[in-house]
Amino acid sequence: MKRLDWPRRAALALGVLLVLWGIADLFGLGGGPIPSVVHAAGGLAVGLSAGNRDSLRRTGIAVGLLHLVAFALGVEGTGGVFDAGPVGNSLNVVVGLACVALAVAGAWSQRREAEEKGEDGPGAGGRLSLDDRSAKGSRHARRSLRARRVRPNSPARL
Repeated sequence: MKRLDWPRRAALALGVLLVLWGIADLFGLGGGPIPSVVHAAGGLAVGLSAGNRDSLRRTGIAVGLLHLVAFALGVEGTGGVFDAGPVGNSLNVVVGLACVALAVAGAWSQRREAEEKGEDGPGAGGRLSLDDRSAKGSRHARRSLRARRVRPNSPARL
């Protein structure tokens, strides 16, 4: 097994913690059956996505937004399914922000590795310049390049 970089190791650890949180909720240490299933499923998703950076990015954003929405609905204080109490709500916001941060870190790590290998495209820093985009066929870029060209008989040439 190849060595995992730090965002993927952190995703694996966060996945294990979420599964443990879901099991603890299931046995009555915090929430009901619905939040426990959500936490366990989110933990499995985040833990399994640690193998691939693209899936880590997508799963981290999805699970993070799910926990942030659960936090927002739980803070309302309506006493519904999402009300996890002060400790559960604070854990929801921490896990939500951690998942989104892992998604961003995974994307950053993937970009850095591609730049080191030189696979991210032409130009400085892996970014495409306007000329590179026009060579690839961007209609807007070609139009803007044509608009800036000086015509042979134009007054700007005089």
